[in-house]
Amino acid sequence: MQWGRLLADCLPSLCQACGERVDRPGDWRRFAALCTGCAEGLRREAGQLTLAPGLPLLWPYAPGVAVLALLKGLKYSGRDGALPLLVDGLAWRLWTAAPPRPWYFLPVPLPLPRRLARGFNQSELLASALRQRLGEGHLLKPLRRRLFAGRQAGRGRAERLRQAGGEYFARGALPELGSLIAIDDLATTGSTLRACQAALGGAASGRLLALTVTRVPPAGVSLDRPKMA
Repeated sequence: MQWGRLLADCLPSLCQACGERVDRPGDWRRFAALCTGCAEGLRREAGQLTLAPGLPLLWPYAPGVAVLALLKGLKYSGRDGALPLLVDGLAWRLWTAAPPRPWYFLPVPLPLPRRLARGFNQSELLASALRQRLGEGHLLKPLRRRLFAGRQAGRGRAERLRQAGGEYFARGALPELGSLIAIDDLATTGSTLRACQAALGGAASGRLLALTVTRVPPAGVSLDRPKMA
């Protein structure tokens, strides 16, 4: 039994954005990640940007305090109470874009040491929950990240672009039909997603798109953990 989850169910829920107590009727587990005020600040937008030729990026939420707090909790603490809210947005954005079916979800991988330290990959959590939410699609993991790849968080644009090249590679054959949808938590410079495109090569040409929860411009808010004094 997951005692931590059981204990969390018994204790008052706190908003991940402001820390206030959450008191929602009905299916409270679905919305316990945010209080009413912060939930109102979670704004949907049909975001779209071309990261590179043949690589459109889609996202469902405008960057803001609420969505960034949810992503930070998921990314660094595995706080999956936010998943229903985040995945509802991803499903909506995918439905509005309507890429050719079938859909194949490709989570962006973490370096192995970081995956082992955290015990999860937030992109895999999002991809798996999205497939369940949609009731269709397939989870594929052809992308691999080299063992000693450095972290991207906190790096400037130029450094991100230099570092991402060659960090990823792909294994196994890709399906011949349908859309390949690279899933990540958020995009900034797009260097990671372009590196994934390069790793997949010609087999993904014309069928690859990227889907993230939000996009933060390179000069925008960082998801870095606060530094200790």
